[in-house]
Amino acid sequence: VGVTSAQDIEEATKWMKQMVQEDECVMPLGMTAICVKPLKVPRSDLVRIGKATRKDPAVTLHTTMEQLRSDSEADALVAPEKNDWVQLPAQIIIGNGISWALSIALPLFEEKGRLTYVKPTPQKELTSLLNGFPPVVGIDVKDDVATIESTAPQLGIGTVYLNRFVELETLMAMCGWLHHSRSRFAVSYIVLGTPLNRLSSTVDQRWWRPFDTMPEALRALLLFDVKWLHVISRVLVVCLREEVI
Repeated sequence: VGVTSAQDIEEATKWMKQMVQEDECVMPLGMTAICVKPLKVPRSDLVRIGKATRKDPAVTLHTTMEQLRSDSEADALVAPEKNDWVQLPAQIIIGNGISWALSIALPLFEEKGRLTYVKPTPQKELTSLLNGFPPVVGIDVKDDVATIESTAPQLGIGTVYLNRFVELETLMAMCGWLHHSRSRFAVSYIVLGTPLNRLSSTVDQRWWRPFDTMPEALRALLLFDVKWLHVISRVLVVCLREEVI
């Protein structure tokens, strides 16, 4: 966000549509896996980002309670009792995690142990890319979509609507899922026979790094998350077909 040129974004949009079509040729499903990695900040930070200008676009964020308590200016923007923690869509990745994936990262930079958000100039190409996303599927994807849509204007991205999505839990219910647990671990173990460590996916709020600058281990984990959603959703649809037929 705010770094890639308009021409590169347009090329990425065409490439994404092409890859979605190829996935649909393999197995017509009408949805693509999406994974949103959040960054928690106080609401006062989001307000400060929204008020940032082109002359002064940099906003230092508070990612811990200790940092927030040491800053008295935060209370001047939002009353302490209303200054709850909100999530920013630090990393958005869409694809199948096997042959392709498209990553979109917010312009966050680390200096002296603190994160800084540099508010970008709105790019209509990026807004069109996000609004042109195919129907997506994921775990708690409704909350992810709400996070993107509600924060995009203040983050300098523009107005975004991703109103076409399918919750993985909905697919599970349609397939006759009877197990009491619907956690990632249970779903992965029962459907694929492979355990999934959900705790490792948090990586201590380090998902803000652009994909190409991430350590190799984090890149592999990020791709695995979207690959897992891609495979699980297709296995569930096959099960649903068997039930119907």
